[in-house]
Amino acid sequence: MTPRLARVVLALGVAIFVTVASLSTLVALWEFNQHQGLDNAYFVQRVWQFVWMEEPFRTLILQESGQGILRGKHVAPILLLFAPTQRFAPGIESLELLHVVLFGLTALPAFGLGRRLLGDDRGGLLLAGLWLCSPMTWVLATHDFRTMTLGGVALVLLHWAMSTGRLGIVALAAALACACREELP
Repeated sequence: MTPRLARVVLALGVAIFVTVASLSTLVALWEFNQHQGLDNAYFVQRVWQFVWMEEPFRTLILQESGQGILRGKHVAPILLLFAPTQRFAPGIESLELLHVVLFGLTALPAFGLGRRLLGDDRGGLLLAGLWLCSPMTWVLATHDFRTMTLGGVALVLLHWAMSTGRLGIVALAAALACACREELP
C-alpha cells in the first residue's frame, strides 16, 4: 500500500466517522434523547459566561462556588478552546460537533501508533479503524459533551507522542489532558 493511498483511506475513515457521529449526536440532541442533559447545559453555561463575560444570577449547579471556566465546580481550562465556536455559533450544537470532530481526529495518532507498532501503513490503518469503530469511542464521542471524555483524545495523542519520542508533543498532550478536568491526572 502506498503512503498516499493510506492517507486517503485514513482521511475517508475520519470523514465518515465525523459525518455519521455528528448526525447521530444532533438527532439525539434534537429529540431530547440525551443521557446527561444537565451536564450539557452546565458546560454551555460556563463557556457562554466566559465568552460574553456575564455573571449569572443563578448557576445550574446550586452548590457551585464561583462560575466561569476556571472557577466553576470543576477546573476545566480546555473549555477555553471551545470559546470561539460558542461566540460564533452559540448553543450546545457547536460544543457537541467540535467534540465529535476531536474524537474523529484521534484516528491520526492512532494511525501513527499502529504504523509504529506494526511496521507499516496497513497496521496504522488497522489501529485507526479499530479506534473509530470501537463502541467505547462511539459512546464517548456521541453521548453528550463532557470535558472528562476529551481527556481520552489527549491521552491517545500522548501515547503516540511518547512512542515516537516527540517530547514537545508529549508535553502539549499532557497539558491538554490535565486541562480537561482537575482529577484526570
